[in-house]
Amino acid sequence: MIFNAMGGFRASRLGLVLLAAGTGTAAHVAGYFAVFHDAHGRAEALHRSGHDYLAFLAVPLVLAAAGGLALSLRRGLHRTARPVAQAEAFRFLLGVQVAGYLGSEILERGLTGELLAPETLVVWAAGAALQVVFAAAGALLYVAAERVGVAVASARRVRGRDSHVRSRPRSSRPRRIAPLIRLAPRAPPA
Repeated sequence: MIFNAMGGFRASRLGLVLLAAGTGTAAHVAGYFAVFHDAHGRAEALHRSGHDYLAFLAVPLVLAAAGGLALSLRRGLHRTARPVAQAEAFRFLLGVQVAGYLGSEILERGLTGELLAPETLVVWAAGAALQVVFAAAGALLYVAAERVGVAVASARRVRGRDSHVRSRPRSSRPRRIAPLIRLAPRAPPA
């Protein structure tokens, strides 16, 4: 569950927020690559519609996505909460990404006067479709990173149990010898 019973955001889902920032922006840029095939036309469209800032966000957003996956791996290693279901991660990522994409597109195009430009609907349709694809890929990566963490943690526990020699028996109680006596044949009463 992304939200707790009180309706507040759970801090353990910070990884999903960071991942949504990275994958959402990657899908945003990929939408322009899908619509504008030539580099010059794409650069002109990005400049005209107020997307000049995207070049500066590439590295921070890749780091954010990597941080989100690292937090997912950490969740698996430490089992801090129940595992995130893939459908739950997908719904969250899709909601955040589509809302962020449409909000930023409206703001960017509104500020530059390109809101009613002829290519706006085509760009929005391609961008929204790619948000779905990137949200699905992000959910797969998030859940996979968490499962890798769980597998590594359980392998550590198993290896940790077998790698050291026990200096004392498992139980601190003395061994009972009664079962051994029952195995011996009984003598007749004297």
